[in-house]
Amino acid sequence: MVSSEGFVRREKAFTVNGGDAIVYYERAPSDEDTRSLLTRLLDTVAGWVVFTLRYSDTHEQKKRRSEYAAKNRAALESIGKEVKDMLILASLATAPSKQRRGYGTALVREVTQIADAQGRDTILTSSNIANTAFYESCGFRMVRQYQLGDENPAWRHEPVVLHILVRPNTCAGAEDKGY
Repeated sequence: MVSSEGFVRREKAFTVNGGDAIVYYERAPSDEDTRSLLTRLLDTVAGWVVFTLRYSDTHEQKKRRSEYAAKNRAALESIGKEVKDMLILASLATAPSKQRRGYGTALVREVTQIADAQGRDTILTSSNIANTAFYESCGFRMVRQYQLGDENPAWRHEPVVLHILVRPNTCAGAEDKGY
């Protein structure tokens, strides 16, 4: 589960109707860290709490987290060094009873407008293939995919397919990078 607290505190979240839909985004990895000392301290403490809680994870949970980290890193590295300059759409969710009202589209537009204003592309990772058409309608295109669980004999389900999608900066003069 993604915690919203850090994103809300850092003003990296938008909502519709106080939570009918929500989007979180992260600055590009190459951006200068402009967080206040208090925010950095709170984020460090929160990170240590999460790190400590992971000690109670089962061996299989640790193995799956490690598999995700390795495969995601490899997929991102295969895109190129441009990834460090992309704004990250971290999470998007709409309450099932509120879907198909344009909330998700409006929230994605808010994030991509920030990226465009900064002259950046926007990147996201989706584990729900059914959402690919939605993201494509917002200007994203799939650039990589990989699977989790495909090499794990303890995995009792179909492998999880993850898509990495990129929406190029649409500002005038932005070139197609051809990911």
